[in-house]
Amino acid sequence: MKNLLLCGLLLCNTILFAQTKYREATFKGGQKAMAAYIKKNLVYPQIATKNHTEGKCFLKFVVSKDGTITHVAVVQGVANCPECDQEAIRVLKNMPKWRPAKENGKEVDAYFTLPINFTLD
Repeated sequence: MKNLLLCGLLLCNTILFAQTKYREATFKGGQKAMAAYIKKNLVYPQIATKNHTEGKCFLKFVVSKDGTITHVAVVQGVANCPECDQEAIRVLKNMPKWRPAKENGKEVDAYFTLPINFTLD
């Protein structure tokens, strides 16, 4: 009986998930356009240049129902460079609106994590 109940629950979950249609939020123009935006707008902090600091800043944020970026937070910052983290936050907060996520045809908030690289040329 337990096996039958478990199979029934799994089947119900599968059917429920199959009915849900989801489209992720995307930067208008795609990933290449987003990379170009970041490259154009990111200003390497002077202290990081002076200290030859490089690294990756991971940011978590929400793409809201209207496509605006909200709730930006550093998940993992560039080691010994809070200025790099602040610059990554600034660039992300100033991004143009994204195409919002949709679930079952309705626009919804969506969480994202984005790495921003700080590399000296």
